[in-house]
Amino acid sequence: MKIIAIGAHIMDAELMAGGLAVKYSSFGHEIKFISLTGNKEDPIYNDMKRAEKILGVSSECLQIRKEDLLKESVINDITVFLLKEKPDFLITHWGGSWHPTHRKTHFLILEILQRILKISGYSLSLENVLFGENFEDLKEFSPDLYIPLEEEEVNKWFLALEEFRIFREEKSLDFKGNLSYFPYKGFYKSMVRVHGLEIGVNYAVVFKKWQMSRLL
Repeated sequence: MKIIAIGAHIMDAELMAGGLAVKYSSFGHEIKFISLTGNKEDPIYNDMKRAEKILGVSSECLQIRKEDLLKESVINDITVFLLKEKPDFLITHWGGSWHPTHRKTHFLILEILQRILKISGYSLSLENVLFGENFEDLKEFSPDLYIPLEEEEVNKWFLALEEFRIFREEKSLDFKGNLSYFPYKGFYKSMVRVHGLEIGVNYAVVFKKWQMSRLL
C-alpha cells in the first residue's frame, strides 16, 4: 500500500499524518510526505530529513512558489506526479483554513482529483482521499475516521516532531511574515488523547473523509 500526504509547507504533512505514518510504515507500507512550497534552503529542511528517518517515510519538497499553486502548469505537474505515483491513499489539507496557502493546497488537490477521475488506467477511490487535522484548518473540520495509536507510536511521532525547531520553540513566521507563537506540543498531545477517549482507547489520530458532493 502507498500513502502520500501533501502539505503546503514543511512539517504540515508530519503534523497531519505523522501518527498514521508511524503505524503503517512499521508494516512495510510505502509512505511519502510532500511539501509543495518547501525547498532545500528552508531553515527546517534538515529537520524534515531527520524526522523522516524516525517516521519511516520519504519526504520531498517540490519548491513551488505559493503564488503559483493554482497555475495551470502546477496543476498539470502535480496531476502527472500523482498519476505516476498511484497512491492508494491521499492525505492533504482541509479547506476550512485561515491560512491562504493551506486553502490553495486544498483546492489544488480538488482540481487534480477531478482530472484524475476522467483519466482511465488509474482509479483512486475517493473514499481513500482524507483531510488531516491541522490547527490552522479547523473551520468545520469534523472527523469521521479515527485511527487508534499505541503509546509507543505516539511517542515516536512526537520524537520526530521534536526534530523541527518551530515545533520545539513553538514559534514561526505566519503567512504575513509576523512572528507568531503557538503551543504545538500542547495542542497535538491533547488532541491525540481526546480523540482516543472519543472512541474508547488511549490515543487516536483523526481524518475527515472525502464527500462526493464537493466535486459537484
